[in-house]
Amino acid sequence: MEHAFPHDELLPISCKGKDTLGGYALTLIDSLDSLAIMGFQEDFEDGVRWVSDHLSFDIDAKVSIFETNIRMVGGLISAHLLALEAPTAIPSYSGRLLEIAVDIADRLLPAFSTDTGIPMREINLRHGVVENPVTKISIAEAGTFSMEFGMLSHLTGDSKYRDAAQRAVKALYDRKLPQGVLGTQINPFNGKWYREGDGKYIGIGAGADSMYEYLLKTHLLFHDEESLAMFDDLYGGVYRNFKDGPWYVGKNIDDFSMVDPIYYSLISFWPGVQALAGRDIADAADTMEHFMAVWQHFGLLPESFDIVSGEYRENKYKLRPEIPESLFYMNNKTSNPVWRLLGMDVVDSISQNCKAK
Repeated sequence: MEHAFPHDELLPISCKGKDTLGGYALTLIDSLDSLAIMGFQEDFEDGVRWVSDHLSFDIDAKVSIFETNIRMVGGLISAHLLALEAPTAIPSYSGRLLEIAVDIADRLLPAFSTDTGIPMREINLRHGVVENPVTKISIAEAGTFSMEFGMLSHLTGDSKYRDAAQRAVKALYDRKLPQGVLGTQINPFNGKWYREGDGKYIGIGAGADSMYEYLLKTHLLFHDEESLAMFDDLYGGVYRNFKDGPWYVGKNIDDFSMVDPIYYSLISFWPGVQALAGRDIADAADTMEHFMAVWQHFGLLPESFDIVSGEYRENKYKLRPEIPESLFYMNNKTSNPVWRLLGMDVVDSISQNCKAK
C-alpha cells in the first residue's frame, strides 16, 4: 500500500507498482478479507471505503476471466460478507462491494456465450467478447467459477451466475476421457480436447488443479449433490491413472504413458482435498510427508521436482499457497501436531528466504 497502491502488484525489489491483471487495485481487493480476519480492522474499513468510492471495472482492458473471478469476484464477496457480520462488521457499510461484484460478474458472463457453455479464456471489461478469441482454455480456468458465481446467485437471488458456472463444469465433465479423468486443454467452441503441445500432458497439476478442487468445495459450500457425484467419479479416475506411489504424475492424453516423473508444486493441493473430503487419509499423509521432504531439502518448494533424480527442474518458488492449505486441512482432519509443526517450518522458511529488504 505504501509503495505500489493502487497498482495491481508490488515489485518487491524495486518497490514499484505494476498492473498485471487489469489495473484494478488487485492486491487490495484480494487482501481485504485477510485484513479483517487477521484483526486489522481499521485497515479493512479503509480498504472497503476506498473500493466502494473509487473502483470501477469500466476499463478497456482484456483480462483473464479466471483470474478476475477468483481474485475480484471472490475478494469482493468475501469482504462484503465480513463487512456485514460481527466481529468485523462496519456499521456504515451500505453493501456497495456486492454491487461491484455483480458489475464485474456481468462483464464476465459474455465469455460463457459459447455453444458448449465452456467459456472463452478472455473478455474485454468494457466491450465484451474480444476479437479473434483464443480457441483454447484449461479446465482449471473454465471450471473454477462455481463457488464465486454460486455465492453471487445466493446473495442476489439471480440464478444466472450459478447456472453459467455449473453449465461449464457439466460440459467439461460430460467430455471426460474413457479412463475416467479430464483432459487439460479444450476448445470452448467445439468442445474438443487439445492433444498437442500443452494439451498432450494431463494430470492434476497446472491447468487442471482447481477444477477438481472446486467440485468438492462447491458441494461443501452449497450441499450440491451433483458436484459431489462428479467429484467422486473423477476422484477414482485420478487414483487409477495418476497416482504413482506417494506421487501424482502426468500422463499422455493419447496412450496414458507417463510424460515425465515430475512433482509440480501446484499438485500440492491434492492431500488437502483428500483431507477435506475425508478420503484415503493415510495415503494423503504419505503424500504430504513426501512433499514436505522436498520443501525441507531445498528450504523452499521448487516449482518442479524430478522424483527420480531428486533434483529440481525449476529452481523458483512463487509463494504458492497449496502446501500451507494442505497442511491446514491435514491438521484439522487428523489433529496430529506434526502438521502444525510443519506449517511453522513453512512460515519460517518463507520469512527467511523470501522477504525483500
